[in-house]
Parts: sequence; structure tokens; C-alpha cells
Amino acid sequence: MSTLEDLTEIEPPKPSGRKWLFLAAKLLIIGAVAWGIRGTLADGVEQLRHATFDLQWGWLVVSAVVYILANLPCGWFWYYSMHALGQQTPFFTAFRAYVIGHLGKYVPGKALVVIMRAAFVRSQTADGGVAAACVFLETLTMMASGAAFAAVVLAFNFADHWKFSLLAIGLAAITFGPTLPPIFRFIVRRLGVGRRDPNIDAKLRGLNARVVIIGWIATLASWVLYGVSLWAVLKGIGIDTFTLAESIVALTATSALAVVAGFVSLIPGGFGVRDAVLIEMLRPFLAATDVGSVEAAALSTAVLLRLVWLVAEVVAAAIFYFARRR
Repeated sequence: MSTLEDLTEIEPPKPSGRKWLFLAAKLLIIGAVAWGIRGTLADGVEQLRHATFDLQWGWLVVSAVVYILANLPCGWFWYYSMHALGQQTPFFTAFRAYVIGHLGKYVPGKALVVIMRAAFVRSQTADGGVAAACVFLETLTMMASGAAFAAVVLAFNFADHWKFSLLAIGLAAITFGPTLPPIFRFIVRRLGVGRRDPNIDAKLRGLNARVVIIGWIATLASWVLYGVSLWAVLKGIGIDTFTLAESIVALTATSALAVVAGFVSLIPGGFGVRDAVLIEMLRPFLAATDVGSVEAAALSTAVLLRLVWLVAEVVAAAIFYFARRR
């Protein structure tokens, strides 16, 4: 029976007869990612054809740059959690793998995210299985902190959205449980991660409450930047009724709940689910502006945000793929 560690042990085989098999596997992964991206991009462009807004491209570029910066805290936490579990991986290598691995979420099942990130950091000083386990730790910590933040904000500022409040609480509970150190260590052992390492139990003890708390702080920083990115997209379609200081809390909660809901759906890129939650959450926010059609503005914002983030991910992944640490 395959374990998580087996799935992440991807490296070029030494015998020349198997090099073609490895190349074919890489091309298959690239093809699957490209196909998923193509579908998302085509759907978004089609939906935007009917938009009546004059786009301000400068703000869309700002949104894309902020979104890439939002990867830094979460990428750092993945790097930090690997080191806490005894893996020696340079930060550049870890962040490069983190950014490139983002593209795997557009392939059904999202398992490719784990495989790609672990494959890029696997070395003589970093176990692929432990790196993969840390991907789950980082991702679930991010989802838990985002859902919890959204639940608190919804409880005080969005009284009419009680269903979303319950959704946020449920998502926070589901994603937080596996990140608790005793539960996480149990899951890792059950998956057979690091079974060839005689010191794996000692390394797993490196995951403690301090690591979890640091993870919440880091991922919350990422969520705030997600909110800034969403605000820049609103500016990009001409909505400037609210300043960033006035809207950052609500927009952070909105983007967090939308992304977490999309993640839990397991649909590639959270397509449809993330957009539906985002549109519903934006309605009361946009109703206080002079945007005209609230529905059109909410839909355009959701589509534009998806396209901006997708293009930013592709460009950043391409840059990091060809980059090499000197």
C-alpha cells in the first residue's frame, strides 16, 4: 500500500532506460496543470466580456503583486515547520517550491500541490514525506486561521449572514483539529511518513504549540494581504468609496471565507464555490457604494480577482522555475 512518502519520492532515475519515463511523467504533470489553468482562464475571460466597467490596469497590477507577497508568510511557515521537524532546506528552495506548487491546485484532487512541493525540496537533508506532511500542516493552519478570523468578523459585522457565520465556524473546526500537535503526529505516523528514518519520532516532537501559534500569526499576515489584493481589484473597477483602513477587516474576512470554502470543496482552484461565496459576501459591502448594479460589480470583482491571482501565480511560477539559488 502506497504511503504519502512513497508518492513524494520523485527524482530522476539513474538508469538511462527510465529517464524517458521520468520525462513523460513531468510532461504529464505540466500538461495537467496547463489544462486546468486554460479552463479557468477561458471561463473568466468569457464572463468579463459583458462587463461595463472601465478597468484601471495599474490597480490590477498592484493586486497581483500584493497577492504574490501574500505567499511569503505562508511559504515561510512551511519552511519553518520543515526545520522544526529536522529538515534542512534553504528558504529560497522552499519558497520556490511553494510558489511553483501553487499551480497544482488547478488539477482535480489537489494532491499535485503536495507532490510538486515535496519533489522540489527533497534532498539528502530533506525527506520528501516529511516535507509533504508539512504541506498539510501549513495548508490546514492557513485554512483554520482564515476561517476563524472570518467567523469572528461575521459575528460582529455581518449579522444578516448567520449562515456564513456557521460555515466559517464549521470550516475552522474541521481544519484546526488536524493541526493540533498530538493529532498531527498521529496522522503522520499512520501515513508511514519518515518510516526509514530511525529518528523520526524525535523529529516529530519538534512540532509543538509554539510552532502552531507561529503558524497562525504567519498565515493571518497572509490573509490580510489577500484582503489588500481584493481591495486593489475593487479599485481596479472604479470602486473607491472606502479607504483601505476602513475596509481591510471586512475584505480580509471576505477573501478568507471564500478561499477556505473553495479549498474544502476540493474543486480545482475552488472554481464556482469561491466565487459564489465572494459574490454573496460582497453584496452588502457594494450596496453602500454608488456602483450602480451591485450584482454586476460583485460578479466582475469575483472574476477579476480569480484572473489576477491566476496570472500572478503563473508568472511567479515561471520566474521561480527558471531561477536557481547561487
